[in-house]
Amino acid sequence: MENTNKRLTAKESETLVEVRRAVRLMGRFPSVREVMTSMGYRSPRSAAVLLERLEEKGYLERTEWGGLKIAPRESFEALSADTISIPIIGSASCGTLEWAEQTIEDYMKVSTRLAPRDKQ
Repeated sequence: MENTNKRLTAKESETLVEVRRAVRLMGRFPSVREVMTSMGYRSPRSAAVLLERLEEKGYLERTEWGGLKIAPRESFEALSADTISIPIIGSASCGTLEWAEQTIEDYMKVSTRLAPRDKQ
């Protein structure tokens, strides 16, 4: 069943951060009980429900053996709709005048919470 609401709740976001931290530190996906402990829950079902929601929203995927893994970054960059692209300005040349727009090297996606959209 595909969940149409791709935005994460605070608990889902916190769970995803914990899962990423565990993968980085342990080199493997944490068990449901490990997620339960790190999140401070008393029941493994609470952690399992959050992991299921993250899977439904496309942040986690099933492996061929039935375990979970973090989804490739490209798949959930599209899910984070509340971002804007901010230009990364290149080096400034000495002597000649150039507009900043002429030295844009790349763009970086930033949350609209950090950099709100223009109100024009």
